[in-house]
Amino acid sequence: MKALLKRLENSENSCLATVTDFAEFVKLKIDKKRSDEDIVSECNMIDIDKDGFIGQEDLKTCLENVQSFSFFDNGKISLKTP
Repeated sequence: MKALLKRLENSENSCLATVTDFAEFVKLKIDKKRSDEDIVSECNMIDIDKDGFIGQEDLKTCLENVQSFSFFDNGKISLKTP
């Protein structure tokens, strides 16, 4: 993931992926056994600003806070899908 963030950071454009495209990537490369619906739901949680796209800031925020209980607690408000 750090390499992905580095690549996004150095790109000339903002390199945004739709939540659906990102979910397809996750399904193909990371988690082939999980249902499409589960993966899309989880990718919607990664979309921190809820703009329908996953970009550098969304990934960076999630990765920096993945071990933070406060990020995930409080009814998972930080990770609610729209």
